[in-house]
Amino acid sequence: WYQRRVRGMQEFLTRKTSAPVERTKKMSISYEEDQVAVQAPIAISIVNLITRLPEGEKQARLPPVLLRICNTLRNRAMEVRDVSRQTLSTIANSLGPVYLGYILTELRGALSKGYQLHVLSYTLHHLLIHLDLKPADIDNSTLQIITEVCVDGLVGRTAADRDRGQDNKNSLPEARKCYSSQCLERCASVLAVSQLPLLLDPVKKMVLETTRSKTISRLEDLLKCLVSGLLKNPLITPTVSMVFCHQLLNEHASTGKSHRSAAAQTQKTTDIYEIPAAPKRDGVKPRVMKTSNSHLLHQFSLQLLSTLLKRGVVTTAAHSELLDPFIADLRACLHSSDVRTQVLSVRCFSQLFEQSVLLPSLCEIVTELTKFSFHVLRNNTRSTNSGHMLELIFSSFKILTVILREYKEYSLSELEVKTLLQYIADDIHNRHRQATAFSLLKSVLSRDIVLPEIPELLERIFEMSVVGQSEFVRTQSRHVFLHYLLHYPLGKKLRTYILSLSKQLDYPHKDGRLSALELLGALLAKLPADILKEHFLVVFLALSTMLVSDQDAQCRKGAGITIEDLVSRVGNDNLREKVWNLTATWLADKKLKHKYLAVLLMDCLYKHLSTKRAAALIEQLVVVVNTFSVWEGEEDCATSTRDQIVYMGVLTLLKLNSISTIPVSTYDRIQEITSYPHQWVRLAGAQLLGHLLSQHDNRTLLSLPPESHFFADNTRHRVDTLIKVCLLQLKSPNILPEHALQIVKNLVWLTSALLFSPQEETVTGEGVLGTRDLIYRLVVIASVESSQDPTNTLKRGIILKWVGALVNTVDEELLSPHLPALVAPVHREVKNTSGPVYEMATEVMTFLRERLGNETLSQAISTADQTRSEKKRKRKRETALAAIAHPESHAKRKVKVNLAKREKRKEKYKMLKAKQFKSH
Repeated sequence: WYQRRVRGMQEFLTRKTSAPVERTKKMSISYEEDQVAVQAPIAISIVNLITRLPEGEKQARLPPVLLRICNTLRNRAMEVRDVSRQTLSTIANSLGPVYLGYILTELRGALSKGYQLHVLSYTLHHLLIHLDLKPADIDNSTLQIITEVCVDGLVGRTAADRDRGQDNKNSLPEARKCYSSQCLERCASVLAVSQLPLLLDPVKKMVLETTRSKTISRLEDLLKCLVSGLLKNPLITPTVSMVFCHQLLNEHASTGKSHRSAAAQTQKTTDIYEIPAAPKRDGVKPRVMKTSNSHLLHQFSLQLLSTLLKRGVVTTAAHSELLDPFIADLRACLHSSDVRTQVLSVRCFSQLFEQSVLLPSLCEIVTELTKFSFHVLRNNTRSTNSGHMLELIFSSFKILTVILREYKEYSLSELEVKTLLQYIADDIHNRHRQATAFSLLKSVLSRDIVLPEIPELLERIFEMSVVGQSEFVRTQSRHVFLHYLLHYPLGKKLRTYILSLSKQLDYPHKDGRLSALELLGALLAKLPADILKEHFLVVFLALSTMLVSDQDAQCRKGAGITIEDLVSRVGNDNLREKVWNLTATWLADKKLKHKYLAVLLMDCLYKHLSTKRAAALIEQLVVVVNTFSVWEGEEDCATSTRDQIVYMGVLTLLKLNSISTIPVSTYDRIQEITSYPHQWVRLAGAQLLGHLLSQHDNRTLLSLPPESHFFADNTRHRVDTLIKVCLLQLKSPNILPEHALQIVKNLVWLTSALLFSPQEETVTGEGVLGTRDLIYRLVVIASVESSQDPTNTLKRGIILKWVGALVNTVDEELLSPHLPALVAPVHREVKNTSGPVYEMATEVMTFLRERLGNETLSQAISTADQTRSEKKRKRKRETALAAIAHPESHAKRKVKVNLAKREKRKEKYKMLKAKQFKSH
């Protein structure tokens, strides 16, 4: 059955369909593309059937299918080739890596000349990328075919044709780029260890025989890709990699020296009487050394070794016996005539010095490495700004840095240290060399070397830590200068540096102030306790000035954190007592800035206050808050400072309450604080009210009022006052979301207190709000926002939250008389499915259904609908009676309504016309 199916499908695959008799070029391409699109899935199905046949039958049936697909790749149409290439990739995945060599053989036979070679190279890359290859899946014959195709793409006919057609914009898309390097990288990632020579021997031959600069550039990219591929190969172990690198380095040990034979060295003796032959016009071709490109192989080997060391795959602790022979090879590469080889050699030495265990042979050449680095820096530092020589300069700085940091047994001479300091002083302002200069300076300072040039250089570093343009420069300067302050014997200079650092807190630019503040904080965190006590007051006053005077919020926040750390580190009670005395003095001062500074210090340092001192400061702070919370309508320059004093004063009182109790007189000013013009102050007042309410039980407040607190006298009147204050704030058009949320919390508490009171239903009096009145006013606030400002959802959202929280707090029996009024705003928003608060209303309605039950909720919704309908009918009836009683006013009102409708229709028509114009 399989054979019959395969035979029938092959006949359809190879059958030629009739093409249009007269057709243009575009029609021809479309016809061929359609034909291939039809045949592609058939070819895939045939291959899937062939894989189920016996092996002999499979080998007989498979070649015609592959040959048909490979021949389609000759087509000039890019779309046809893409479909065929994708089909071939699917077939290769279906057959597996075993048939890859056979597929490539068919491809080479079908694509053998001209533009077909570019298609062959691109198709090979496509197959290798999309084929699921595992380690050792490629056999030797397949690898040889891949290598031959890639070599041709790099230095053969394909490469020459590509170079000739680079300027042709209409060239073949497959010929615009060389994919040989990627193909060999893919092979290197899956080949077996025994296949390394088979892959690398052609590459070595190309490297050693090539003289064109463009080809050499391609080969450099190829070697980099091979390094990447070998590192991805799980079969290439570190041991195999290092043995391979060592062999490659020794195989081409000569670094550029020519070896002429003895016969060539003997000069031919000429007769002085013989007339020399006439020189030829074309001249003699110069000889090319066989090792002229051997440095590329050295770079390949060193790059592989450097990457292994950098990734930690190879370590001196585990592979010391294998790494030790490399020292001589690396040492020889230092004297190579190629700069890139020297760079990689120095880089490998740096990575070896950074290992946890140093090799004995490595320690023997430290002096030679140092001399080599100084030789490079002395001859090339000032004149080189780009290229491989700049990399060599950076590598020389790096090796000196690593030696100074890791190998403590070696010491530089005084002249060498001075030379390094001069290089650092020159490069510290060069943005291309700053990183290496800072690293080298850190290594020099880690040796605790004392020279007259160091303080002068560190003065410049201190200046750069503040005035540096980039964050990197300021950060590195801070680290270097902090190490200098902590580890060098400065004596009296330390106080000078601390004073200078304190003065930099007034630097004009924000970044400089933050940098100086961070450096000062790091220094205070690490200074000994006795030195810190000596400079405590100076630093504290400078930070206090910054805390109250700086214009940037980030700087003020950093100053507050630094002050808190400073006071926490000082365990001396006498110094802390001085701080509290200063705070009390500033709080009692007439200047608003001093009062504000005292409030800020109390807010930062309240954790370090004792109970006695906290009580005294709270009394002073309450007086200040009560004094400034009364708004007198003043319009002066100090208004903002008054707002800040009241705001921070209320927040500080809330924090100090954890140490000492807030006096009752503070709560007497709640109405003034919550009516203050500044929004932040009103928010703080709402938080203070929430703190007051949290100290009482809302179930027993009205039935059993406390004896000695804010609610002790005339409890019901005070609750009514607080409710009116909350409602007044909630009606504000510019209320903040945080403020609205706090008001809702307070209203939930106050409403539940009214509901829990047994005498609430009998409460009567002029101006006293009952539970029904409170609920009605809140529902009206939501209704007004919904009708007059539908785009704003803040008040409706918090009213919905208030309903949910109230139902969650109070029992159903107490809420039953008020459920219709509570459910009304939720039901209105649920019905409006396109409204902005629909999701929140749905969540609240679901919660109410779970809490109250379907029957109770449905009854409440029905009652609410009936009430709304009755109000609507009553309003219509009153309007009709008013039209009869006052016809003129009714007519004017009707004309006004009609005019408004007309204007609305005009605006809507204009909007529609504008949309139609934009669409066209």
